[in-house]
Order: sequence, then structure tokens, then C-alpha cells
Amino acid sequence: LSDGKAIYRATAPAGTVLTFKADRRLELTLGNAGGVALEVNGQPRRTGPTGGVVHLAFELQGDQLRSAKV
Repeated sequence: LSDGKAIYRATAPAGTVLTFKADRRLELTLGNAGGVALEVNGQPRRTGPTGGVVHLAFELQGDQLRSAKV
């Protein structure tokens, strides 16, 4: 979800690069977290184990980007 709106719902083929934008909050559900290389604002982020399903959220608070609860 990007600022509360669904923007992508599919299984991306291996090697696919996706870019998502949000003004305040971005929520991701990864079905194979260990198979995802994630960067948020150019910084690498840990995702989770291979085959693991994880829910991640990032939120802008003032001028700071923080991990948030889903």
C-alpha cells in the first residue's frame, strides 16, 4: 500500500526491479522475504528468511523515515 492505496499485487519474476513511491507511508507484504533485496531511500533494509512471509511498513515522521507497525 502506498499512502493507503494498493499499487501492486502480483508475483514478480526473478530479477525484476520494482520502484514504489509514497508521500507518508509504504506497506509491503513479501511472500519470499529472503528472495528480495530491498532499498528504502537508497538504504538497504533487511527483509526476512527465504520462503518467509513478512509485512513491512515505512512511515515518514517529520523529516525522518522510520519502520512502522503494520
